[in-house]
Amino acid sequence: MKEALQTQNSFYHDIKSILQTARDNAYKSVNFIMVEAYWNIGKKIVEVEQNGETKAKYGSKLISELSK
Repeated sequence: MKEALQTQNSFYHDIKSILQTARDNAYKSVNFIMVEAYWNIGKKIVEVEQNGETKAKYGSKLISELSK
């Protein structure tokens, strides 16, 4: 009886571990994809709005419009 309970607890622990590993991997993947997206947005802003300059011109409403 005690052995069966230990086997069942081990089974539940294994299932929990599999699910946690899957969640962790999903979070890592999504985080990487979002960082890449933000980097590409920043790159596009520098290329288009800033014309390759280090700083954007003051008075530009790009960020304000994008945030809407």
